[in-house]
This record gives sequence, structure tokens and C-alpha cells, in this order.
Amino acid sequence: MDYLRAYIEDKIDIDEDDWQKITSLFVRKEYAKGEEIVSAGEICQKVYYVSSGVTRMYMIDTEGKDLTFAVNYNKNSYRLDPFAGDYVSYLTKTESDLFCEALCDCVIYEADFVKLDKLYASELKWMTLAKAI
Repeated sequence: MDYLRAYIEDKIDIDEDDWQKITSLFVRKEYAKGEEIVSAGEICQKVYYVSSGVTRMYMIDTEGKDLTFAVNYNKNSYRLDPFAGDYVSYLTKTESDLFCEALCDCVIYEADFVKLDKLYASELKWMTLAKAI
């Protein structure tokens, strides 16, 4: 989670107590290659931080074509958008069109959007972080 901390510290100043507030919101999970992390047809409730491995967000169009929306990658200090999830689905309370799958074995930290929103609303610096994200 070093990258997550660096990402946050690039946006706002945090101390150890602040870091504990953030890390307490995340739950570590492991996913095997090919395992589905998010399913379309559900309202997205979480954000996913890819600590190691590769995931892809994709949708199936009306013609049945598989369209990759995003690749989330975090390996050997190389990162390509290590955050997955459908924030629009959460905000609008509508079913997501997106799936997310592990392309290899992954370690992912999941945080509930509702709990993150409570943190954001608790103090100006967290609102600043939310806006920066």
C-alpha cells in the first residue's frame, strides 16, 4: 500500500493517524487468475486498489462484443491506474455495465464507497483529497 500512501500524500498532508483512518477502510483480498471481482448488473459499492497483479474492467455491448474499458496494473513499481471500480454507478445508484476480472493472481484492497464518503465529509483535508481524485 506504499503507492496508495504516496498517491494520497501527493494530494494532501497526512500523518500516521490519518494513514490509519485510511487503511482501516480497506480489506485485503486475493483473487485468482480469471476470477470475477465486479459483476455488471449490480450497483458498484466499492473501490478496488490493485496492490499487485493486473485486472481489467470491461463491458459486453449490445452485439455481444467484449470491450475492455480499463486495465489496472501494479507490479514491480510500475503502475497503470491501480484503482478499479465504477464510481458513476455508485453516485447515480444505477446498475453498472462493467465487469472486472483478475488477469493473473492479484492482491486487492477493497474499500466501501459509503465509508470513504463519510471520511471525505469529516474534515476539509479529506474533501480536498476527494476533489483531487
